[in-house]
Amino acid sequence: MLASSPEYSEIRLIVVTVEDRIRFSVIDEGPGFSPEALKQAAEQFYMGDSSRRLSGHYSMGLYITKSIVNLHGGKLGITNSTQSGGGQVSIEIPITSLLT
Repeated sequence: MLASSPEYSEIRLIVVTVEDRIRFSVIDEGPGFSPEALKQAAEQFYMGDSSRRLSGHYSMGLYITKSIVNLHGGKLGITNSTQSGGGQVSIEIPITSLLT
């Protein structure tokens, strides 16, 4: 996601509370996720873009994120932003899991 954002583009971090949960969203201005990546981006070693293999990219970030979010009883959302057209990754975690 963030690796494909144009140079000097904006990357937004939005944090809000939703009932008893806290949501962290990161939104970029890149090309967004392909339909295939929307389904598989959080899988271990998934590389939607073959050029990432050449740059030493191991595609573990979203997989590790999903594992940590699951341990906290949360949810990981991978979408394309309707505002920027870029990728959007959201994490929702129960507030109580952050207090323990």
